[in-house]
Amino acid sequence: MGFTTTVLAIAWLAVFTPSASPSPGPSPGVSPTPAARPAPLFTVPKSWTKIKSAHGLSGLVDLGSYAFARNGYTQGFNVLEASSAGLDVDEITKINLADLAKAEKHFRLLSQQTVPLCNGQHGQLVKYRADDGGKQLTFEQLFAVSGTKGYVVTYSRGSAQQDDAQALAALHSLCPPLAPAVAADTSPVPFTAPAGWQRINPAAIQTDVQGIIAFWIHPGGGSVPDTLNVVKADSHIGSLTSSALGDVLDAAVKQKFPEAVMRRSHAEMVCSGSVSGWYLEYAVNLKGIDFILEQAVAFAENVQYAATYGRAATQPEDPAARRALDTLCPAGAQISS
Repeated sequence: MGFTTTVLAIAWLAVFTPSASPSPGPSPGVSPTPAARPAPLFTVPKSWTKIKSAHGLSGLVDLGSYAFARNGYTQGFNVLEASSAGLDVDEITKINLADLAKAEKHFRLLSQQTVPLCNGQHGQLVKYRADDGGKQLTFEQLFAVSGTKGYVVTYSRGSAQQDDAQALAALHSLCPPLAPAVAADTSPVPFTAPAGWQRINPAAIQTDVQGIIAFWIHPGGGSVPDTLNVVKADSHIGSLTSSALGDVLDAAVKQKFPEAVMRRSHAEMVCSGSVSGWYLEYAVNLKGIDFILEQAVAFAENVQYAATYGRAATQPEDPAARRALDTLCPAGAQISS
């Protein structure tokens, strides 16, 4: 019947944090492998040992993690790739710094600058300090975006240690493959997102969900951002009575998320109070993270529209996002009563 729902947790938002960077603590003797050939994307630091990545985050491609030990200390270096989610490098850097300021103890931004990359591209280079188990660390990260892919190169060391010239050279060697920019999404949609939310072209998001016609994230949402999306799908269930419709939608949620916990399910007026619709709220676990999904559903002939507001279960509900669900207003929408 085409009922589709999702929260699109954007992988790179969980990537660009110190926790996804190599910590200077581990020894390069852990899971060593023979030195790999230099990837065309960047230059591997000489004398550094390739190690097994420990980030364990879904949606990431580890393009190389390395460590260097000398005189009793260890430094780290890695390169990660993930979906750019349709955001440019300046937006990614801004969101990352806001998240770091909230999440990292004793976070201190030391510098930020725009730097030239290959093929006329540019990146954002940031340097900051943060604590890791009481140890003061310094991180230098270079962010870049090319088409639908985002990249981050991270060099980490103890703040009392000197920079390694080879690591700094490798940091600046990042050269993303040239790809066309993702056009902004300005297509009309029967929904009004709250002010300040960032609209993203669905074509830039790596997902198997079909029928997404619009997608937004909250720029200040942290490493697991609040999201809004609208899905359009063929459906023949809009002719059901309201009570039967609720049973069908509840069952569809359980079919897609067997462990889902239904918190609310009731008839609700959408389209600013002019159209009968349905409201659902349920808890799900996606890739190890607990989410709350809230949805407004409306029908137009044999087409179903579902507006979904998703957030981490640890985050409070955003009243503006909750109100936005009721702006869902497809032409001709109605539910039999």
